[in-house]
Amino acid sequence: ALFADDCAQIIVDRFAQASRCFDLKISLNKAEVLYQPAPGFSAPPPGISIDCVKLRTVDQFIYLGSGLFSDGSLDKEIMTRISKASQLLGRLRSRVMNHRIKLSTEIKVYEVGILVSLLYGCEIWMLYRKHIKKLECFHMRSLWSIMSINAGLVSIEAMILKAWLRWTGHVIKPCQILYGALAQSHRNLGHPKKHFKDCFKENLKQCGISAKELKPRAQDRTDWHALTSRVYSDFEASRWEHNASARECRKVSASALLATASFPCPHCPLSMRQSNRVNQPHPMVNQQ
Repeated sequence: ALFADDCAQIIVDRFAQASRCFDLKISLNKAEVLYQPAPGFSAPPPGISIDCVKLRTVDQFIYLGSGLFSDGSLDKEIMTRISKASQLLGRLRSRVMNHRIKLSTEIKVYEVGILVSLLYGCEIWMLYRKHIKKLECFHMRSLWSIMSINAGLVSIEAMILKAWLRWTGHVIKPCQILYGALAQSHRNLGHPKKHFKDCFKENLKQCGISAKELKPRAQDRTDWHALTSRVYSDFEASRWEHNASARECRKVSASALLATASFPCPHCPLSMRQSNRVNQPHPMVNQQ
């Protein structure tokens, strides 16, 4: 995959020349060009060629099981992940889930099979709230179809945060390119598309650490493992508390609405209140 710009052809020519110096051959049948224009601009894709052979321009490129798309969006990748996990769930349901095995075994199979396929490559996803809702919906629907209960498993968002923390602890030590973006960059006005640094900053904020503290904390493996476990547990506990509070608020609002609501009668100009007329017969019934 190549993110083309004005000097793309020069870069490709130098890459081909360097490959010939090491007696390497580029497979022109497999080489493809992925063109990603700037947001808000439309331009024809550049014609990139190697040894006078024009490379094929594609809208998506699959690398190590993860998809890169010309519009820079994650919508197609999320739908692909859900589709593959759903196919795997269908095969397991007919061969494993309906054979009277223990509930704990079914949960383990779901975790190591369906969830691994669903969240493959989630460490570098640039997620919006709509993506998390789709993943959570599939997660809850799958658990209900397997066991008719949610089995007390953690949320997809908590799993993604934990995976991101573990991945960051491994790659942040040799990686220096992120520090300038994390410390100095800012998000432009006008609701632009998310960048990886934006998601990086959001996750750091949830963990309660700054960009300057990231590398020293990641170098201490014991401290980083403890941080991962603490953030994972705190996030899930906070989510359960928020959901319980929101559920209680909905119940109170619904009760107050029913207590004060009036229901007009379709046969006469009278109206009935839930609080004092619910068990009383209609006046027209008494007249009859």
